[in-house]
Amino acid sequence: MSHKYDREKIGEIVQKITELNMTYIDGAEQFGIPVRDIYRYNNESKKMNNALSATNSTSHNPSKNPATHADEEKNEAFTVSSLPPDVQSAIISYRRENPDHGYRKIEDYLQDQYFIKVQRKQIRKLLKAHGLDKTLDSSFDRDVIVPKGTRCFEAASAKELYQMDISYVYIEKLPVCYLILIVDDHSRFCVGYQLAHDQKSLTMINALHQSIERYGKPQKLLTDQGRSFYSWSFEETLFQKYLTDMKIEHIVSDPHSPQSQGKVERMTQTIQKELLHKVRFKSYEHAQSELESYIHRYNYRRPHQGIDGMCPSDRFHDIADQSAKAEGALLSSNIDLSKGYLILKDSHRTLSVTFSEKTMQVFLDGVLLK
Repeated sequence: MSHKYDREKIGEIVQKITELNMTYIDGAEQFGIPVRDIYRYNNESKKMNNALSATNSTSHNPSKNPATHADEEKNEAFTVSSLPPDVQSAIISYRRENPDHGYRKIEDYLQDQYFIKVQRKQIRKLLKAHGLDKTLDSSFDRDVIVPKGTRCFEAASAKELYQMDISYVYIEKLPVCYLILIVDDHSRFCVGYQLAHDQKSLTMINALHQSIERYGKPQKLLTDQGRSFYSWSFEETLFQKYLTDMKIEHIVSDPHSPQSQGKVERMTQTIQKELLHKVRFKSYEHAQSELESYIHRYNYRRPHQGIDGMCPSDRFHDIADQSAKAEGALLSSNIDLSKGYLILKDSHRTLSVTFSEKTMQVFLDGVLLK
């Protein structure tokens, strides 16, 4: 059946897509039209506007150079002067450090780190003006489409459930390597990671124990049915015995439901794409060091769309809630700023604030808040 092109209808849809700040690909999918119709409409509109502008320029101001008029339109369309220089610098720096991240992640980063709201359209114009949008794939801005019938689960709080997985990764000129990841289900915070040379139970136990010592013990642990974690026989694996001794409930995913471990598997894919497939490692130690740096950025600086643009650390440490409580305590107290520091105490918590002319830091029970 042939598709009928209705210019008036397409025009209304394009206007709605613009108002919603959506990409044309997402908008076309949302409103059920071919994306080629949008591009056709825009090309036709551009030609009509150019023709109209040329006519008006000739009739009302014959002395004006058409080339100058075109330059003015171009400058107006791509101006970024409305953004403060510091904000422009932050966007450009983040883009160069994270070339794979889309406009939405940059938007989330600015709001999370600097409490600044910048529209994706402004970010796109700035990056285009600096030639930094060439490799930016708009698919990074798309919402994850969950297949019908898929049940989405998320733990109610941090440390309720960890997900653990091991996968083979190829690193050029290095011996066999396995990437071990342990992710908190509620926050997506990576509590454990390791590049290992084997997948023995002892290696898994060591990785998990290190994460527990650093961040605390989970109530439950979700793994697949790999031989490192699980045995089909009545005899427990060494790993299962460790979980029993630690009083951690072991949940084993169904092999026919791969989405059960979606969070940790997604992180594995992200690390391979953004790190392992890009960096040429000189040695195993170099790879381990780069992985450590990447995990730190992932936990503390990388906005995650699955948790409303927050960084995993904010959710894992409950920073957002604690920051709100700290702000409330400050506003409800008589504050003396003459000393350069402030300490507020109640029966359970201690709030400390240090400040100078340029900076202020807030600590809740000794933990630095943002």
